[in-house]
Amino acid sequence: MLFVFLTLTACSTPENESLEVILYDEWPDDGYPSDAAQIISIALEENSLNLEVAYQGGCQQHTFKLYAWSAFLESLPPQGRLYLFHNANKEECTDEIVRQLTFDLTPLDKERNDASEHPLLLRIFEPIGGSFARDPIMPLVEWP
Repeated sequence: MLFVFLTLTACSTPENESLEVILYDEWPDDGYPSDAAQIISIALEENSLNLEVAYQGGCQQHTFKLYAWSAFLESLPPQGRLYLFHNANKEECTDEIVRQLTFDLTPLDKERNDASEHPLLLRIFEPIGGSFARDPIMPLVEWP
């Protein structure tokens, strides 16, 4: 089982810092509880996944992580499942915050047999508050 633990603290982390995806093999029994955040836009630049997110806050530091299932869905092309985790640290302020997050997808590349042979479709799920959205953000993001 491979876990890479890096966190992004939205209030103090430089916006140009790239964070690795956290790979997991088994969903924890208690899940990954997550506070609400909305993905506004997604951009892919080589191995960097850029997410623009909106959430309510302004008083507490917020932590974001991106979890990826280490096994891919057996489709052509294969699909990877990614879950954006948001910890609002019991935030009580309600200002609308928009933040750019950048994640390094390189750990996912190590899980692929031959990255040059097939692209990977990324199924990205946003946090809706206590759980994750049932459906991924559409369209799926194609990563070469």
